[in-house]
Amino acid sequence: MTALPSPAVREKVKDYITAGRVRIVTATRDEVDALVLGSSPDPYLVAYNESQGWFCGCPARVTCSHLLAVALVWRPGLRDDAQAFLDLNLTTTEDGS
Repeated sequence: MTALPSPAVREKVKDYITAGRVRIVTATRDEVDALVLGSSPDPYLVAYNESQGWFCGCPARVTCSHLLAVALVWRPGLRDDAQAFLDLNLTTTEDGS
C-alpha cells in the first residue's frame, strides 16, 4: 500500500495548486498530460496513462509533489477520499521520476 504524503509534501502540493502552477494540457477519464511549474525555470511534464503509469520529468526518484498536484487537479474528488487516492497507484515508471 502506498503511504500518504508527508505534511511537508502536502503543503508543497497545496502551494502548486493554489498558485495556479499546475496546467492540465489534455485529459480524459483515463489519461492526463500536464505541466507543473516547480523549482526549475521550465515546467515539468507530468503524464499518466493506464498502460505506462505515471511519469514526471523532474529529477526526483520517488513519487514527487508535481505528480501528486496533477493527480489532485485532474481528479479533485481524491482530496476527500483517502482510499481512492491510495488506489490511484501514484508510483512512477522506471524511466520517470
